Amino acid sequence: MLAKNMNITLLAFLPLLFPVIAIPNINTINKKAYTIINSTCASTLYPDLCISSLTSPSPPPNITTTMDVVMASLNHTISTIQFNKITINKIAKNNSLTVREKTALQDCNKTADESLYELKKVKINLHNYTSKNHSANDLLTLLSAAMTNQETCIDGFSHDEASRIIRSGFLAKQFHAYKLCSNILAMVKNMTDSSKGDEIGDETESNNAGHDEWPKWLSAGNRKLLQQSTMVIPKAAIRE
Repeated sequence: MLAKNMNITLLAFLPLLFPVIAIPNINTINKKAYTIINSTCASTLYPDLCISSLTSPSPPPNITTTMDVVMASLNHTISTIQFNKITINKIAKNNSLTVREKTALQDCNKTADESLYELKKVKINLHNYTSKNHSANDLLTLLSAAMTNQETCIDGFSHDEASRIIRSGFLAKQFHAYKLCSNILAMVKNMTDSSKGDEIGDETESNNAGHDEWPKWLSAGNRKLLQQSTMVIPKAAIRE
């Protein structure tokens, strides 16, 4: 009986010895992530794709800032292009392909490698980004190149003779990657513009003072795409 009473007494004091650790409500975390994802993706040309690529089946729990959204989008796009390379290699083994199609697939493989290099370089630059050691234009140059690479691959199959295998099993995936690159380009452009005169945009503002809003290296097609996306995200959303 004495031992039983001692056990009961010990149980009564356990909460004092081991305080209950508050666990964040997962719904609260997801709600904040959804809010930031929606506000960041609003600046893109393909907001539905931007949102769905980050929220299916659920948003990553570590998304709390606009920069987190950009990084998550980069990771998703890199994975998508890596998967597309696997598809390219599979299709290239088809004996029914013409010489022209095989050459175009080889070009796509090369441009995919270039895009992966450029997107990974953007990730590194963003991780180490300050207005003193990187220009916003450097980021946009890399992203514009990655986007153009996807467009170049698609153009390689614009001829009428392109086989059904290419059109149905491959081009849609390439255009999907193109849209993802476009979204990241718009988000980074928006983010750096929103921070002009502040930490991330100081160098961009000084470099562009007295010049046209769009850098000379940006192609006319990509410039037109970005001109259609002019919503600016408040600084508060970037720094939350």
